[in-house]
Amino acid sequence: HSPVPALSKKMPAEETKKGVKRPAKTTPNNKSKPKRSKTKKGKEKKSGPGSQPTVKDILNDRLTPLANAYWALGQKSLRPYDAKVVEQIYKTELSGSDLKKINSRAVLLEFSSYLENYLWKNLDPKTSTFSHIMSIVMMVNEKFRENVPIWDVFHARNEEHIVPFFARVFGLGSEKEMTLVEKISQVLFLINCYSSLEDQKVRSCCMKYISLPMWKHLSKTRLRENFHRTPKLQAVWKVIESKHTAAESDFFPNLMKDFFSYLEKPKLVHLELKYVLRCMEFFVDLLSRLPTRRFFRPLVVDCHFVVRCNLSNVFKSPKGKLLRQLLNMIIFYEAFNIDDSEGKALTEKEIEVRRHERIERLQGMAFKFFRKEMSSLVLGSVSSMDTRENILKHLEKLSLPRLRELCERVGILSSKDDTSFLEVPENKKFLSEIFVTSFEKRRSQRQEVSALPLYPSEEVLWDMNLVPELNYQGDEVLALPKLNLQFLTIYDYLLRNFNLFRLESTYEIREDLKNVVHRLKPRLAGNGETVFTGWAKMAVPIKEFSITKVQKPKIGEVKPALVQAEVTVDLAPFQTYVRQDWEAIREHDVLFLLSIEAKYGLEEKIAKKKSMKQRLDPKELGIKYVRGCEVRIVLDEEKSMIGERKKDGTLREGVGDLRTYKVEMDTAQYQMDMTAVVDGKDDVNQTFNLLVKRKAKENNFKAVLATIRNLMAGQFVIPEWLHDVFLGYGDPGSATYRSVASPTWDLKFADSFLSFKHLKSCFEHEYEVKVEGGASGKDVALPPYNLQFLDQKARVETVDQDGDTKMDVNSTKGKKKPVLKVIPYKFPEPGPYPEDQPKRNKIQFTGKQVEAVRSGLNHGLTMIVGPPGTGKTDVAVQIMAELFHNNPNQNSSG
Repeated sequence: HSPVPALSKKMPAEETKKGVKRPAKTTPNNKSKPKRSKTKKGKEKKSGPGSQPTVKDILNDRLTPLANAYWALGQKSLRPYDAKVVEQIYKTELSGSDLKKINSRAVLLEFSSYLENYLWKNLDPKTSTFSHIMSIVMMVNEKFRENVPIWDVFHARNEEHIVPFFARVFGLGSEKEMTLVEKISQVLFLINCYSSLEDQKVRSCCMKYISLPMWKHLSKTRLRENFHRTPKLQAVWKVIESKHTAAESDFFPNLMKDFFSYLEKPKLVHLELKYVLRCMEFFVDLLSRLPTRRFFRPLVVDCHFVVRCNLSNVFKSPKGKLLRQLLNMIIFYEAFNIDDSEGKALTEKEIEVRRHERIERLQGMAFKFFRKEMSSLVLGSVSSMDTRENILKHLEKLSLPRLRELCERVGILSSKDDTSFLEVPENKKFLSEIFVTSFEKRRSQRQEVSALPLYPSEEVLWDMNLVPELNYQGDEVLALPKLNLQFLTIYDYLLRNFNLFRLESTYEIREDLKNVVHRLKPRLAGNGETVFTGWAKMAVPIKEFSITKVQKPKIGEVKPALVQAEVTVDLAPFQTYVRQDWEAIREHDVLFLLSIEAKYGLEEKIAKKKSMKQRLDPKELGIKYVRGCEVRIVLDEEKSMIGERKKDGTLREGVGDLRTYKVEMDTAQYQMDMTAVVDGKDDVNQTFNLLVKRKAKENNFKAVLATIRNLMAGQFVIPEWLHDVFLGYGDPGSATYRSVASPTWDLKFADSFLSFKHLKSCFEHEYEVKVEGGASGKDVALPPYNLQFLDQKARVETVDQDGDTKMDVNSTKGKKKPVLKVIPYKFPEPGPYPEDQPKRNKIQFTGKQVEAVRSGLNHGLTMIVGPPGTGKTDVAVQIMAELFHNNPNQNSSG
């Protein structure tokens, strides 16, 4: 082998001309730009870790000569593969404790196609070193971070290496003591893999590590309970119990053990916290997907995951905010209303019935074995077990041994000789928490939805765990739901979309509010009040604010049914077009109420050394509270309603400069604010001093969120044929009109066909076209036509008789063509005048386009796909027109 070139700081000039790809890629969201600019003194700034390198950075980097010598495209001759090169690059570039630096070096290696041209190309899963496998893991993570397709690389070359490669990845911990950076990279790689289960190879490699054999680590009590719920799994268990490998069944229990070993520490350093966060993200992902959830959730329940996390010092610390947010997601998905074995969504009534049955069994157990210590539970109602406080009262008289005995008898804890893969702490606090978590009544999904505010508050606006900055590059964990290819239920899908859309609009709102308040320059006056020394066209100080009406809650709810308020402002400072914008505020417009407490006095100046980012910090700006509201009525100085129609038919215009907006507050947020007041905190509604508006086109988020929330609060109406496909399960082809149980065989085509010849050309390859009455050629009347697909009619009649919903689409191949019956008909006369005649289609659709129109008129899912200029819009418009003609009583005016 040739000697390995040293990783010098600069490369020779003659080697900079070609070889390494130029950096044409961007960050995942195409929003971050290279951080290379000029300072005021003319000095050039260097791009920091994690930022996109420039061409000059790449050409001057020490990796470039190595890439040109061994794997870069465009070189006339490359040196043969040398394992020492991989070892050297891993040791000098991809190892260490600085994750940002490692990520920046991975970016440079990705630009040179290090993964596909060197690592994967020369992989031998059996003999390749730990460094080689871990290098592939890190480069795959980099490709995912940049949203670059990755699995095509694995399939295009050495596909037979995929299975043994994954086996090496899952077994990396047994090869050597891994560093924290290596553990983080491994977990991140698995997160990316389990989000790519649509790839058949990846799915087959990953799913065997989270399957039934993993349950050998469950306690016998939990295992019996799971087999009691799903008896068919017990038969499978007996068959595979001795056939699986230890690596397949041990990986996730060992990962959880390692995770909890860090939680036992009193304090975590930076990399330890990063590792714990990545593990939490991974666990959330596994619980939120049905294929992994049904096997992973029993482990989470058996080791009392939530209780262990809640009692750890790490979660209680100030730095544990993101951990607590992720834990809330785990709590939500652990108790999600779904039958894990069948994938069926459970109703609130079914959940409540199950809970009542468990409490009744608990009362019987208490009466038999704990009558003296728990007499209040024995004689109490089911509601006495609703709250945490009441449950702890029932446990007060129990000693530690008796409390453990109770937990064992009700099946929430295994006996001492039947331990799970994690030991149970022997203290009363832990056992009490287990008992409370098992029986405490949780809010229903309907109550959870009802309690969600539609407008962002200051807590959400400046929480970077929920709403990251624009240049977020995927380096940190976020407490955000993910839009996967699969969802647990329709409710799960809607909730994720609700949260993501709410947070997306929150980012835009946050930027607008920061810019507006910065322009207003709030300062402290001598009397301690905040005054605004600047000017902004989108904001105006509030003269008066008051809550005018609070309606009692509806039955079954806690929040008020309605909260109304009045906001008075003075528009005198605004002139011309700015004044017109404020005068244009009408019903349903969204405004924001801000409470500003200035940080600086009138004579104080902000230090010039502070960057713009520091100046736009909410604490610097003095933004204390933020609330949203929706306008209902706008009044002028005379308390007359602006926009009201006068007797002469004209609209009333505003008088004077004062305007009073009657608004509706968010009832869920108001309830939270009033609860905080009871706890001794400020009354937010008494502190507002600034009203902010946003551009109308950017401010429609409230209507979208309200629509999604109403859908979640009601019953979901979704066709049975679409349900599984919508959630990402089953065969997508089963939702097409040719596969649904009852296709529409009798359709009216008003103007899709320009003539009978046009109609015949679209269907003659598949059907024998016959006209009612035997007419043919020029004797056939002009459109419209009623088409009857007799093969579909026969299928519907068969389904009605024997309930058979299956159909072989290819069953007619090689047989006589089915008959398509054409029946000309006439439109009802629209009126006696030429202008009464409706517009007709003049486009001669192709056979494929007519097929799309037919599909759109049928039951089933229709997806119209094509490059620009292929008529997608015309076809969609035609479908709507034909639906109107086929269902005249279902149009909006009807």
